[in-house]
Amino acid sequence: MQRTRSVVLLGILMAVPFPVVAAEVAGGYGAEANPTGDPIGGGDGYRRIVERGDFNVATAAELLTALKEARAGQIIYVAQDARIDLTGPIGLQLPAGVTLAGKRGRHGAAGPLIYCDTLPEQRGLFSAGPDSRITGLRIRGPEPAIAQIGEYRRTSTMGISTNTNVEVDNCEISHFNHSGVNIRGKNVRVHHCFIHDVHAYPIVVAHKAELPTLIEANLIHYAWHAIAGSGDPGTGYEARYNRIVAQMPPASWKMPAPGHAFDMHAHRPLEKERKGRVAGDYISIHHNTAQLLDAVGVFIRGVPRDRAEVFHNWFSTPDPATAIRQIKQDGNLWAYDNVYGPDKKPIPLPLECRPRIRFQQPPLPADPPPKVRGEVRLEIEVSVYGPLQLQSVVVQLDQQQIWSGQQGPPPGEITLKTRELTNGEHKLTVTATDNRGVSSQHSAYLAIEN
Repeated sequence: MQRTRSVVLLGILMAVPFPVVAAEVAGGYGAEANPTGDPIGGGDGYRRIVERGDFNVATAAELLTALKEARAGQIIYVAQDARIDLTGPIGLQLPAGVTLAGKRGRHGAAGPLIYCDTLPEQRGLFSAGPDSRITGLRIRGPEPAIAQIGEYRRTSTMGISTNTNVEVDNCEISHFNHSGVNIRGKNVRVHHCFIHDVHAYPIVVAHKAELPTLIEANLIHYAWHAIAGSGDPGTGYEARYNRIVAQMPPASWKMPAPGHAFDMHAHRPLEKERKGRVAGDYISIHHNTAQLLDAVGVFIRGVPRDRAEVFHNWFSTPDPATAIRQIKQDGNLWAYDNVYGPDKKPIPLPLECRPRIRFQQPPLPADPPPKVRGEVRLEIEVSVYGPLQLQSVVVQLDQQQIWSGQQGPPPGEITLKTRELTNGEHKLTVTATDNRGVSSQHSAYLAIEN
């Protein structure tokens, strides 16, 4: 190892943007609108390549030493022709503020390879500390390529797990079982990577993730999901300028087609305990190209606490109802201005565009439900996308109507006198219908404790 010197509007959840070269939202449809100035999937032509480091490593021993000694602000640079076998060491920690870098893409180079031939179940190869960066590397796990899977065995191996303020860029990540990048912190950006042969989730937005999360200009080959979310309150992601390519699952999976590409699960504790389906807070899926075979493009498995927006994507399936789905069609999903099928047929406003209902005060749904007493003022924001209009809004408590109108209730309009109710959990439900007759319904629980 060589060491060298060295507005917000009320109720709208805003994700702090990452610094990007181009405008936040481009025109056009699909990933071809990519305004970043760098190629989708990284590699040849990528510009933000690290050329040198404070630690220069070419062997496993040198890399392990550098990981122990490096401090915030320093760079561990992996030699261009290095092939570093990390079979054996587990739970490798990239220290806070440290960059681990190679030169993938410089003059068309594949980039240095870091790999392992075995990895314990439910373990990852790297854990990236706060404010760290992993860039310009090939990172390969121990699992077979998807096309080579015979009898399936779930091992839950992972490539990179992240902390807060982590950047993963211009990497090729492959051959893991559970996830290529497992996002477990706030303000994480995964961009310009080529991720393939990851059995379950090339990118997963996990339970400890917090907004903002940006997934940008990646090339992702997948069989189960391309991007998945846990659905936990406070989580979500923006996925933009990605090219998603579905491939047939192995026969042992017994799936007739690939799974859906963009996913947000329902928050499982809330679903299990109260039969409610909360699917994160905010999801924005725009300017992606999804080559789906017979797969579903977007599947939201509950109701986001704020909303999911799906726009300016190109889905290879010609049917919007196949391209974009929501379980029970409960709402807070705005799907608009996407194109479908090989002829890129525009459908500006499919039925998948539904009214949005956001509980402002108390902030709901929550698990466990918030404890309230005395008089509780409810603030509920109801809105529709663009040219649509609200037709009716109904608010119920325990299936009894307590308010109705053509618009959402003004702030302070609804006050619950909890002393007139029994202690315990009570279900609050809001139903909103637009001028097409398309409805959304969102429910939450309050725990009254006088």
